[in-house]
Amino acid sequence: MRAIDNENDPRILRELLKLAQNHIKYQDDLIKKYILENVSIKVNNKLQTINYLSKEMEGNVVICYFNIKNISKIKTFEIQNTALLELNEEQQNIMQLNIFNKKENILFTINNVKALLKP
Repeated sequence: MRAIDNENDPRILRELLKLAQNHIKYQDDLIKKYILENVSIKVNNKLQTINYLSKEMEGNVVICYFNIKNISKIKTFEIQNTALLELNEEQQNIMQLNIFNKKENILFTINNVKALLKP
């Protein structure tokens, strides 16, 4: 029986790459599901559909990108963010918003899960 050099076998490398890509997609799907379950946005008191775009990881920080579409006028903008707050009382979630080219930063904590803006 001949030993197979798995390290340099292109078939094995292709399979490993495919597994890694599937893992990343699975990870993205889990993060998307979690974010959509723990973040809600209302514009003019109407619940909006959040479009998850992507995520980045910088050390132990996860940066998620999402948007909402088809908003022509905003009287009130309410956002709720409870992501990871149940796991750690010291968890802080920072959301950077761009509402019609006006930037807003909001800090969410266990004691502050909602914000109401009147842009």
